Amino acid sequence: AHGAPEQGPPAAVLAPGPLADGAPKPQGCKYMKGNPQSARPGVPCLPPAEVWPYSSRTAWRVQLGERVLAAATPQIVEEMCGGFMLAGDQVWCKAAMGVEGTLGLSYGIGNRDLWSEELSNKFHVPSRLFDCRTPPRASPPLSGSAPNATGLGFCSGRQSHCYELPYWPTLACLGGAEIERQAQRTTLKSGLQGSMQLSAHVKIQMQDGSEWAALEQLLASDMEEGKVRSLDLKVLFGQGLGYAPKDSGIVDEEGLLAWQVSILEQLLRKFWVIGSTLEVYRQGWTPAVDCPTQACQEPAILTAGGFGLTRFAVSLVNKKLTGSSQT
Repeated sequence: AHGAPEQGPPAAVLAPGPLADGAPKPQGCKYMKGNPQSARPGVPCLPPAEVWPYSSRTAWRVQLGERVLAAATPQIVEEMCGGFMLAGDQVWCKAAMGVEGTLGLSYGIGNRDLWSEELSNKFHVPSRLFDCRTPPRASPPLSGSAPNATGLGFCSGRQSHCYELPYWPTLACLGGAEIERQAQRTTLKSGLQGSMQLSAHVKIQMQDGSEWAALEQLLASDMEEGKVRSLDLKVLFGQGLGYAPKDSGIVDEEGLLAWQVSILEQLLRKFWVIGSTLEVYRQGWTPAVDCPTQACQEPAILTAGGFGLTRFAVSLVNKKLTGSSQT
C-alpha cells in the first residue's frame, strides 16, 4: 500500500540493505493508548524498519519525505483547541466546531461521506458535496437519495446514510484555476464564493493530484484562505504531473513531488496541524512480513526509516481559532 510506480530519469540511489547511519533509530516512542483505529493527535510514533525493505533507496525521495513528516507533525497542544475529537480519518479541534453559520465543503465523497454526515448530525452544519468519478447510482448522497434535512435527532442510531441538516450534491471534481471552465470541474475559489471569514469546514479527498493546484490557488489569496475554518486532507503524493503549473518547469516526478511538498508546507503559515493517520498506518505496516527479501518497490516518497508517505490523512485548523498569532 506504500509503493508507487517509478517515473522520470534515473536518480541518486543508495545501495539497499541495513538502515543508513543517518536514519532515526528507535527512541522507545509509544503508540497512542487504546490504539484507536483513526487519525490521532500529537507527534506520530513511527518506528523505523529494522532492515531496509526496498530494492533501492533514493536520496531525494527520503529528503522530501522527511519534509512531509515535519510538515504533518502537530505543534499544537490540546489546551489550545479546548480538546480534541477523533473522527475517523480526522482529528478535530473542539474550538472550531459547533458554530452557527458555518458550511461544509466536501470534495471527493465517493459512495458515502461520513465526514459531512458527522458535521450534519453532530454539529448541525449543512454541506455541499462534490464528486465526478463516482456514479450517482452508487452514491446515495450524490444522487440525492440519502435522507436529507430530516431534522435534529432523526438520524440518531441509524447505520445508513442520513443527514439531519441539508446537503447539496454537485457532479464536479476539484482542481485549480486552469481547469475552471472544464466540464465537471470546480475550484475552491468557487466553493468559497460568498462565504464569510472562518465560516467553511473543508475536506479534500485527493483522487488524481489535480487537487494540489486547487490548494495552491487557495494559498494565493489571504482572503480566501481566511474563510477556511478547518481543513481535512487525504493527501496523494506523486500523481498529477499534468496539473502542475504550466510555467513551473516541472517535467518529472522529483519536481512534481517537490512542488506538492512545498504546498503542504505553505499551509502551515495560517493553519496548525492537529493530527494525522500516520501513526495508525505505521501500526498496520509490517515490513518484515510484507518485504521478507528486502525487494519491495520503493514508495514515491518515504521517511528515513522506510515508512511510505504516498497517501495519508492530515487535519488542520485555522490559527485564528486557537488564540495564537499567525506566523
